[in-house]
Order: sequence, then C-alpha cells, then structure tokens
Amino acid sequence: MSAEVIELEESRVIGFDVTDTAIAMLRTQLTGLTEYKAVTNGIAVVRDLRVSVEATRKALKEESLAWGRKVDAEAKRITEQLKAIETPLRLVKQQIDDAKEAAKKAAESARIAEVERRLKSFEDLEYSISPYRVERFSDAEFCDELEKASAKFREVLAARAEAKAKAEADRLKAIADEAARAEAMRIEREQLAVERKKLDAEKAERDEANRIAAEAMTAEREALKAERDRIAKADFERQEKVQAEADEKQRIEDAKKAEANRTQLALENSKRLEALKPDIEKVRAFGVMINAIEYPCLESLQGKQLLFDVNVYVQAIVKVCKEFQS
Repeated sequence: MSAEVIELEESRVIGFDVTDTAIAMLRTQLTGLTEYKAVTNGIAVVRDLRVSVEATRKALKEESLAWGRKVDAEAKRITEQLKAIETPLRLVKQQIDDAKEAAKKAAESARIAEVERRLKSFEDLEYSISPYRVERFSDAEFCDELEKASAKFREVLAARAEAKAKAEADRLKAIADEAARAEAMRIEREQLAVERKKLDAEKAERDEANRIAAEAMTAEREALKAERDRIAKADFERQEKVQAEADEKQRIEDAKKAEANRTQLALENSKRLEALKPDIEKVRAFGVMINAIEYPCLESLQGKQLLFDVNVYVQAIVKVCKEFQS
C-alpha cells in the first residue's frame, strides 16, 4: 500500500502506511467472506495492518505530546475503521469455529452412543466384554463378535431351558410323591379311625361294667357307713348320758364343797375382823385427823397449785384409811 500524508492545522503531516483508500479496498475485499480459510487470512491481514498502525502511532507520538494526541486521534480513527472490517470477520470465524466444535461434539456423542448401543447388545446376551475393545471394533468385527455372543447365549438359554424342564419334572414328581404319601396316610388314618372306634366301643363297655360295679361298691360302702354311724351315734348317746349323770353328781358334790368353803371362809373372816377391830378404828381415826389438818393461806399461784396437789394426795390417803378392811 502507498503511504498517505495527512495535513494537520500545524502544517505537519501524520504518515501511516494504511490509507483510507487501502481501508476501503480491504472493506470491499473482506466484507461478506464465509469461507474459513479466506476469513482467517483476512483477519491476519487486517490484524497486521492494525499492528502496523499501532507501531507507527507510537513512533510518531514520541516527537511531542501534542503531536502524539493528534497521532492518537488519527490512529483511533483508522483503527475504528479497521475494527469495523475485522469484527464481522471475527464473528464469521467464531461461527465457523462453533459449528466445527458442535460437529465434533455431535460426532463424539454419536460415537459414545454407538459404543453404549453395542455394549447394551452384549449385555442383553449376558456377554462380558471390555468397553475398550468394543470401541475399537469395526462394523464387521462387531457383527462377528455379536454372533459369537449370540451363539453362547443360545447355549446358555438351552441349558437353562433344560434345567427348568428338569426342575419342573422334579416338581411334578415331588407333587406326585406327596400325593401318594397323602393317600397312604389317608388310608392309614381311616384304618386307625376304625380301630379307634372299636377300641372306644370296648372301652365304653368296660367303663359301663366298671360304673355298675363302682355303684354297687358305693352302695355297699354307704350301707356299712350308715350302720357304723348308727352304732357310733348310739354309743355316743350312751356315753353322753353316763357323762351327764357323772357331771351332775360332781356338780352336786362341788356345790356342797363350795357352800362349806363359803361358810368356813365367812367364819374365818369374821374372826379376823374381830381381831383387827381396834386397828381398823385407829386407822379410820387417823384418816379423820389427817382430813382435819388446816392448810396455810398462800398468795402466789405456784403456792396455791402446790397446796392443791398436796390436798389431792391427802384425800387419797384419807380414802384409804376410811376403806381399811371394809
């Protein structure tokens, strides 16, 4: 690209390798691109020019700050025009990259789904195999391995069917054997029932004979008991009569003795009282004398209480003297 010299107010020029004409040409050439390689190349060209502008901006800006601000402004203006071209290109590139990534993920998902489908096929046949092997199978290898698994699975199913049939046969045989045992037990129970009925009848006859014999023995025992009771009662009544006569005789004798004892005791007591008569009179006179004692006149409550207590004891003594030998 040819350099374009831009005049500023100070009659100084800012020279960038990228001109408006060049930018217009780039816009015309790069806008609307959709082919991946062309878009990538376009980004590289615009990026290089943008980097070149930045480098030129830095070189020109070193002359002075004022000149640098003018350079920055011009660089910004040019950069914005370049970005206006670059940004759509980047969006196109991003869309293409996103599409590629999506296609890659879809392919990976399809691959994983295929591996899982193949593994499920082997699992359905109860066939153990490494996922690493399954992932690397070609379609033909997968079909061969699946046929081998199917053959083994058919053998397993046949063995299971045979085992199931044998188990069913064993079950039916067990049912038949159980039915035969049940029938034999039923016949045996019926025979036992007949024998038990016969034994029950014999037992009933024995029980009836035993009951009649027991009733006869009971009647005999009751008759013997009644006779013993009659004899015992007559003997008891005789003994009671004899005992009553003896008791009456003893009562009369005891009454005579008691009367004699009372008479003797009264006589002895009369003699004793007569002997004690002087002492009785003396004791009773002493009681009268004690009862005639005059108590002092006291003023305090404690003194009055004391005299009251003393009088209680004195009256008790007087009573004892008065009732002596009464």
